[in-house]
Amino acid sequence: MIKPTPNIRKTLFRSLKRDLMKEKTTILSIRFGLFFTVLLCQFAEAQLAVRNDAYVYVNDEIVFVEDDINLGEPASTIYLRTEAQIIQGIGTTGNSGEGALSVYQDGNVGAYEYNYWCSPTGLPAVATGNGLFGITLLNDIVDDVNSTSAGTTHQPGYNGTSAPLNIEPYWIWTYPAGTDYTGWVYAGGDATLIAPGYGFSMKGTVGSGENQNYDFRGKPNTGTISITVVNGSETLVGNPYPSAMDAHAYIWDAENRNVFDGVLRYWEQDPTTDSHNLASYDGGYTTYTIDEFSFVPTIVPAVFKTYNTDGTEAGNSGTTNTGKIPERYIPIGQGFKILANASGTLKAKNSHRVYEKESGGNSAFFKSANSKGKKLKIQFSQL
Repeated sequence: MIKPTPNIRKTLFRSLKRDLMKEKTTILSIRFGLFFTVLLCQFAEAQLAVRNDAYVYVNDEIVFVEDDINLGEPASTIYLRTEAQIIQGIGTTGNSGEGALSVYQDGNVGAYEYNYWCSPTGLPAVATGNGLFGITLLNDIVDDVNSTSAGTTHQPGYNGTSAPLNIEPYWIWTYPAGTDYTGWVYAGGDATLIAPGYGFSMKGTVGSGENQNYDFRGKPNTGTISITVVNGSETLVGNPYPSAMDAHAYIWDAENRNVFDGVLRYWEQDPTTDSHNLASYDGGYTTYTIDEFSFVPTIVPAVFKTYNTDGTEAGNSGTTNTGKIPERYIPIGQGFKILANASGTLKAKNSHRVYEKESGGNSAFFKSANSKGKKLKIQFSQL
């Protein structure tokens, strides 16, 4: 069976909308490639609508929706599993509904190291538009379709745990704009919400290593997502969509190219340093950029630093970096820092979204170089 292209899928969903608008409720099973099933979908005004306790389960495939998604009631759900992704087109309606999209992403650090994240989902709401995100939207996976809210209870040792999942809230921070350590803003409170597109830091859990999975559940982000940046300041942002994002399209977008320096900065730490004390941190930023015309990436591996108690750099630590390599296609949930070279607005857009699996080797949550398959050919700059 020939695997459908995105254009075929686009046509399919348009035809489904026309057909299902005539029928109030339809049971429909469609198989693409490995497996893709739509169950009990009801289309109303939205191009893809899931109502009542109906669901859409997508396994290892792409769903393309030209305009909006409506997840009408709290039990209305879309499950993205085994590297499935959703891409939305040029429609400007915005997603709506009290239901949720569920998508997994795995952290790859222990309890003493940070990952930088950016949520692909926000708070469900009847109103159209992207929702705010908070750590209470993260879930602990029970089975393929069920999950429970992750714990966010502060522990005396400041460590998160994996079974059951309890995220240590002390390590949830954003970096809206700044030039030094004082730019970090605490975001770990249960009532603290983060605007779409902004990234956040989060440490892993005890003993989980690269095995800690998180279930992001909420209204899927879509459309143009704008971030305010300040000239000369860094901002923690990321991929805000439930699909991969093309770094080339993002960096060289006509509205972005003059707003920041075109470099994505990925944080990594020495995994052998088991301490929460800032003066014991040992880490640095691997940087990624890509040529506009040749598409050749330039990757500068992190030079690990030690830090003073006020967050300033104390000097090179001499520790060898972990060999982590960022890829062109930024995976779901990945956060990174950017440096603004003008005050203005940095934008993530649906036109930057692509369907690229992490297992393909060209998109990977910032992991060690040998944790995935074949990698892109890359150019390393001189340190």
